[in-house]
Amino acid sequence: MPDMTVLPAYIDSPEEMLNLLHTFISFFFLLGIFSFIVLIAVIVTLILLLKSKAREKETGKYIYHVIQAQEEERARISSELHDTVAQDLRAALSTTKDENTAGIIRSCISSIRSLCYNLAPPDIDVQNLSSAIQDLCISFRDESNLDVSLAIRSEAVDILNSPVLPNAQKLNIYRIVQESLFNVQKHAHAEEVSVIIRREVRQETQGLYICIVDNGHGFDAGHVAAPNKAGNFGIKGMKQRATLLNGTLTVQSDIDFGSTVTLFVPLSTFSQA
Repeated sequence: MPDMTVLPAYIDSPEEMLNLLHTFISFFFLLGIFSFIVLIAVIVTLILLLKSKAREKETGKYIYHVIQAQEEERARISSELHDTVAQDLRAALSTTKDENTAGIIRSCISSIRSLCYNLAPPDIDVQNLSSAIQDLCISFRDESNLDVSLAIRSEAVDILNSPVLPNAQKLNIYRIVQESLFNVQKHAHAEEVSVIIRREVRQETQGLYICIVDNGHGFDAGHVAAPNKAGNFGIKGMKQRATLLNGTLTVQSDIDFGSTVTLFVPLSTFSQA
């Protein structure tokens, strides 16, 4: 008895079976190509993401080295001014007999002493950060004759003085406050400036909140913050330091309505340092 191939009921002929088989083969072939393309796209995306993270890390390292070099140069200049110029002026003061000249020399010595103090970093090993900021505000008040108020909440004091946070990071916080105050003195034409430091929650993230607000003339924040805009190096430096703190720095200002600089540093920076 001859062999007979039994076809499914919905297939009338071997040709239809071949067509159906061809359709299945084409479908799975296209599916394989599509899956391969998706796999390649996922791999490329992961590679780009890893490269982006690596670039971010390298950028952070670059900013760290730039700021470290700046701090070393500040300390060198401060030392040179103190050991050479200030000493020469003291020698000149001891020999002059003209009272007007002596007054000018004393004023120069006082200015150099203040400049050295501002250039040299505070000794955070001996003095905690909250006290250093307090001394900074007192010194700034005496030099600028502005009405300066400082409010540090008790919970913020513990964060500022955390032994986990490296001194380099504490110095970044100090320099941001210092630069903000200097900007008020140089540009704001203000009568009052307030420094507020507290613990705060932003988008369900606990962090340290620092706000420096003045009642000065204000400025066009978007204009000053524009890339490569002359005069924005102070703000750029503060933002670089904020980046090293994994924080966010914002500058808000309107002409005739004063300025506000805010720094938010997540608590993870203090616990994972």
